[in-house]
Amino acid sequence: MRSLLILMLLFSGSAWSGSDLQTAWQAARDHDPVYQGDRASARAGSQKQKQADALWRPNISLEAGAGYANMRSETKGATFSAPGFGSMSNADFTTNVRNGSDLRVGIVATQPIYNAERRANSAQLTQQSRMAELQFRENDQQLFLRVAQRYFDVLIAEEALAALQAQKAAVQESLDMAKANFKIGKSASTDMHEAQASFDAVVAQEFALQSDLELKRALFSDLTGLPATGLAHLGADTNLESLHPGVLQSLIDQGLAESPLV
Repeated sequence: MRSLLILMLLFSGSAWSGSDLQTAWQAARDHDPVYQGDRASARAGSQKQKQADALWRPNISLEAGAGYANMRSETKGATFSAPGFGSMSNADFTTNVRNGSDLRVGIVATQPIYNAERRANSAQLTQQSRMAELQFRENDQQLFLRVAQRYFDVLIAEEALAALQAQKAAVQESLDMAKANFKIGKSASTDMHEAQASFDAVVAQEFALQSDLELKRALFSDLTGLPATGLAHLGADTNLESLHPGVLQSLIDQGLAESPLV
């Protein structure tokens, strides 16, 4: 987190073509399979919050039933009275149902008001969703640092090769002078051989640095899917004075306060 903030501060200077590194970061987000897996995990984790909310929604169910039955009931010795009919004692009543059917259809809704188990499960799912979000933010920052590391690896390798090639030009000039002096008898053959040995050593170093540069470029392209040539450098007028101890301490404090890992 602290490294990310410091890099961002460097990129905010007017002399820095920050869009190049920003473009590389965005390209890595779409290209790196590890980051794609992190993004899928974050999407899956976000569903935990929906599950937590769903625990407290009403449960609605549709119920239906059907029945078929025969029924016979008898009542004897009853006393019966009704307006207009008078009264009667020792009456017998018989009720007989044949091939009777019973159909029931209903919609039932239940709303939990208090459920300790659901409350605990809901809190757990909410925390899992939050953890997935924080983990994805941390992975995003780690991706930026990986891109920046490989970006600067390429720049450093390019600078090292350029410096050696400048040295090679000077050694080549010395070798040419030693050969010319040897031809006219102004120097011994040992001087020419020493100059040749120095030139051969520089050529070998150049080959090693060229191989290292190609490797660094391949690693950068593998992460971002972009060509690793023509990357922007920090300009000579970049304002590095802004990185005084007070600013760095404030960035450290911000990182400790907002870091997803913390």
